[in-house]
Amino acid sequence: MREIKHSALVARPPARLFALINDIESYPSFIPWCTHAKVLSKSDREIVATIGVRQGPLQSEFTTRNELEPDHRILMRLVSGPFKMLEGEWLLTPIAQGVDGDAGCRVQLAMKFAFKNRLTAVLFEQKFAETAASLMDAFVARARFAAMSEGGRKRCVVAYATRERQYLWAVDVPIDATIAETIEAARQLADEPDVPWDTAPVGIFGELRERSDRPAEGDRIEIYRPLPTDPRDRRRERVQRERKGRGK
Repeated sequence: MREIKHSALVARPPARLFALINDIESYPSFIPWCTHAKVLSKSDREIVATIGVRQGPLQSEFTTRNELEPDHRILMRLVSGPFKMLEGEWLLTPIAQGVDGDAGCRVQLAMKFAFKNRLTAVLFEQKFAETAASLMDAFVARARFAAMSEGGRKRCVVAYATRERQYLWAVDVPIDATIAETIEAARQLADEPDVPWDTAPVGIFGELRERSDRPAEGDRIEIYRPLPTDPRDRRRERVQRERKGRGK
């Protein structure tokens, strides 16, 4: 038997996360390994649904009966599938976020599972554990996207570093703002005149990006300093100058 436990803090009230987790038929649109999802029956206290899984060589489907405690807890129990045992629990605990008291919640996911077939367990147990663990990341990202869409704005950080210090500017920009527009918003806050706002390469979390790309909520946009000239290039330039001087 394998067991996984994950938790996260999300700046969304429990009711929103509860609705998101129970919107099972939308899973294929934001959970990468979910191939299909079908609700077989649904009431205020229970959902029975089938989910398809495809992750590398692992391809299967399973059905669970989910007992609902509105806005607080979801208990998942196996109905059918390649498992001897499958149990899961989503737990949503309200918290206050920030000095303004905006509602948020702590999301906790615990799952236990064991495959029926010993060979299947050897081949796929680790892969399914990784697949189940990625659920938390998928739901947190989905919740943040929903918050961003509803509010019409997103918050990003623009970063620039010199040899002496690092500069960070947190900005709120429209949801469809590009990297260039987000950098321009940071420029309005900055007092540093020597930042190469318009000419330097830019990226997000260390990955080079185009200025026309659109950052997501929470992205860190980085303005990169020009790299110093390679010593070998300087040496070649010096040799070329010397040759030109001798040729005169």
